[in-house]
Amino acid sequence: MWKTILFSSLLSNFSYGSAGRIKFIYDNYCPWSCLVKDGDQHSGFAVDLVKMIYAGDWQIDFSSSSFQRAIKEVESGRSDIIPAVYKNNDRNLIYSLPISTTNISVAIKSDNIRKLDFSKGLHPLKVGVAKGFVYSKAIADYQKRYPDLTSVVSTTSAVGQLLKMIDAGRIDLMTDNHEVLVFWRDYYKLKGIEIATAPSYLSYQKEIFLAFTSSDKGRKLRDRFNEKLLKMKENGELQKLKDRYSIR
Repeated sequence: MWKTILFSSLLSNFSYGSAGRIKFIYDNYCPWSCLVKDGDQHSGFAVDLVKMIYAGDWQIDFSSSSFQRAIKEVESGRSDIIPAVYKNNDRNLIYSLPISTTNISVAIKSDNIRKLDFSKGLHPLKVGVAKGFVYSKAIADYQKRYPDLTSVVSTTSAVGQLLKMIDAGRIDLMTDNHEVLVFWRDYYKLKGIEIATAPSYLSYQKEIFLAFTSSDKGRKLRDRFNEKLLKMKENGELQKLKDRYSIR
């Protein structure tokens, strides 16, 4: 079930006309977007960025769901914005300027870091995957070829669950954005988990974007976002927010 809370902005007026409402949908993907962090029901780097940029005449309806459902909601126009996505031109979405870059890392039990050799390949390791987030062709191919060695978790707390499975010895490793793995490892105090540099066949650097519905409203929101984002880069506000969440 979706969790929706109205965030009513009471700050300054923008030049973008009369008051409007934004439907912002996201999955639990800290530190980019979080269901609960430090007592705030809607937090995270991308969530706070949206609050800062649209505070004014806009009311923001926050809804949480799985990533797959969130994408469909924005593609269909039922929601307006989803945060922290890679650009995919096959989707019916429009994108902001990049808000950050990320690298893929590997989470593995510290005791196994020298025992398990995955420098050139994954077999016969047990690999965890968050449904909808396959970060490399190698992982996708492994999932198809060895479904019995792949554990797929589809809940909104999939990353945390998979890290706990590594800690318990049920799977050997998972890959994800470096800052995401670090956040959830520290959140659950999993001191036996190490976040390691991924080998070249698993790793890449990608830019992160906000995605908008491809309607006139979506384009208006995208243009406003880009305009304000550039100003935040110039005055240092963006870097301060990145530092708060350890975002690159």
